[in-house]
Amino acid sequence: MALRLKNQVYGQILIKDDQPTFTGDEILYIFVRESLQHDVDCTELGSKTIQLHRGQAMPIYFQCLYNPNQAHMNFEEIKAIPGGLTISVTIERNDEILYINNINTPLLDHINIQLVKHE
Repeated sequence: MALRLKNQVYGQILIKDDQPTFTGDEILYIFVRESLQHDVDCTELGSKTIQLHRGQAMPIYFQCLYNPNQAHMNFEEIKAIPGGLTISVTIERNDEILYINNINTPLLDHINIQLVKHE
């Protein structure tokens, strides 16, 4: 049985209305962010980079550690504010975004994240 870490989000990545064929040069980026400060860039609390392989099947399972001490205020207070902590996910090839979560995805311990094709 896997040990559940306190400051970790895990789940799976799904793609809405598409079954992509990955060639092996795509990268999945996951960012856990404090999203409260609207006048400045989001504060990154953690990230994970996953190199996809040729023929990668969906869903893609992930886990991402984050550091709550990176937040600009008390983490438990931010957690109680809707939209205060979010997860941003993209799949990119050669710095071009192919898929993205186009809504603010709140930080939960376990989450399924649905991406859409980037137009």
